[in-house]
Amino acid sequence: MAQAATAGATSTDHFVTLMNVMREHHKAMPGKTFALNASPHYTALMALAANDDGSNSAQQLAQLPPAFDDLKAETKAKLSATATTSQTGVQGATNDLSADKNSGSFMQKMQEQRDAAKKANNDAIDSAYDKAIQLGNDHPELQGVLPGAMGFVSDTITTVVSTITNVIEGVLSKIGEILSGLIDGVTNFIKNGFAPIASILSIF
Repeated sequence: MAQAATAGATSTDHFVTLMNVMREHHKAMPGKTFALNASPHYTALMALAANDDGSNSAQQLAQLPPAFDDLKAETKAKLSATATTSQTGVQGATNDLSADKNSGSFMQKMQEQRDAAKKANNDAIDSAYDKAIQLGNDHPELQGVLPGAMGFVSDTITTVVSTITNVIEGVLSKIGEILSGLIDGVTNFIKNGFAPIASILSIF
């Protein structure tokens, strides 16, 4: 249920509340885009964020300060590192299963990869939103445009992490192939599964 906007709240109040609602949405439902236009806080924020000439801050989207570029660059670096670490871990667990046939150990290692991917998603979301809130507090004139920009950041984070978890689930479904010695096909599956992440981050 959408949280009602509080009467008498300032634009900063609505901005901070909206940022935190978006934060929790993307942590709880990764991969599902947040419906900005359905949020009462966004509606109230856009009304209060209007400039003197009646326009809102959306035209400033291409003029966000360097701090937002820094936010994106840091997020991109974290996601790239997460993908590399995850691919190494998934491939390592696959190699170990092929060698020792210990399916119990394999399942535990893959669960650890799942948990690490979820933690990476939440950590990246929290870090990005903390910085976005600070940016909005420092530059109130940008509070109307930051929610849309952060929607793009959030969707990128959850897309990368969803790609990782899809590979993990796919490898788990191939345990029989690994135990049968068909590891080359699984290795190619892992490589091809992680490959789109570089493309996703290249346009971020």
